[in-house]
Amino acid sequence: MDHNRVFDDLDSLANTAAIDCLRLANDMITERGRFHIALSGGRTPQRLYEQLADRIKETDWSRWHICFGDERCVPPDHPRSNAGMARKAWLSRVPIPSSQVHIMFNAGNDPENAAAAYAAHLQSLPRTADGCWPIFDLALMGLGSDGHVASLFPHSDALREDRRPVVAVPPPEGEEWRITLTYPVFNHARNLWFLVAGSDKREVMARIQRGENLSTPLPIQRLTPQAQPRWYLDRTAVIPS
Repeated sequence: MDHNRVFDDLDSLANTAAIDCLRLANDMITERGRFHIALSGGRTPQRLYEQLADRIKETDWSRWHICFGDERCVPPDHPRSNAGMARKAWLSRVPIPSSQVHIMFNAGNDPENAAAAYAAHLQSLPRTADGCWPIFDLALMGLGSDGHVASLFPHSDALREDRRPVVAVPPPEGEEWRITLTYPVFNHARNLWFLVAGSDKREVMARIQRGENLSTPLPIQRLTPQAQPRWYLDRTAVIPS
């Protein structure tokens, strides 16, 4: 965790992450003509999205291409939809063409078909040299208190997926089915940023920082990214040294 920054509060974290995100986007647009980003759900990324919306004049939004790292299988206007949250906080407030915002799930579809359709869409992204995997310029990640990232949960079959870029995930008890990108997609992102805030993340962050070699690794510990991850943390998520 060499590339980590700790902030006094969530607003400071989100403000810096927004500035860094816009800088990266503008660099990618200059270099490649477009910017491909995979979004995360959650309260901490939501604050980042609100900060991005407040900076409407600081980038060429027409060059942004939006995907999602995971999604609940609910309609986009559902309160638990990651796409709905991102749209309300940010995407509806900036001039990104709607054709460049690619949601994972629409009402009337089923999880397996939705996952296959999203995998087909990802074929349009830049690819690894072997053609096997899409490459995002940036993948944003939250972190669950159980160590899950995206919808890669402990003990899930999705943790072992190494052929498909997108899979449907059976729900935790009492919740909805989900769709998630798989480890190889996150591992091939040019940039991988974690946004983590809240005292409920302190225990899992301590385990990550100690580098505990567990017989059953946390889902986050199964990531093997090619890029050096960057961490944006608030003080409540970190045990003081």
